[in-house]
Amino acid sequence: MIIARSLSSDPEVLLLNDPTRGIDIGAKRDLYALLAKLAEGGLAVVMLSTEVDEHLELMDRVVVFRDDEIAAEFPHAELTRERLVASFFGAAELAS
Repeated sequence: MIIARSLSSDPEVLLLNDPTRGIDIGAKRDLYALLAKLAEGGLAVVMLSTEVDEHLELMDRVVVFRDDEIAAEFPHAELTRERLVASFFGAAELAS
């Protein structure tokens, strides 16, 4: 597994680009559990994801970029599907 190879160097930050793309739901749940365990152990996990549900379930904080700038930022407590999707498309009145 590529993540295991990345962890072998004992990093402080793990950068992931859509790590669950194309894997089945069982493998996703296993990966979610691993990432949660790593984060609980102090590893910073930064993940780009194209799946809205991953943002809602996993992320402590979500930052949305558009046109090379931060378009919105949500702590987990303020994160909703509607606000997140609105921020993707620039609907600022819905994202606020």
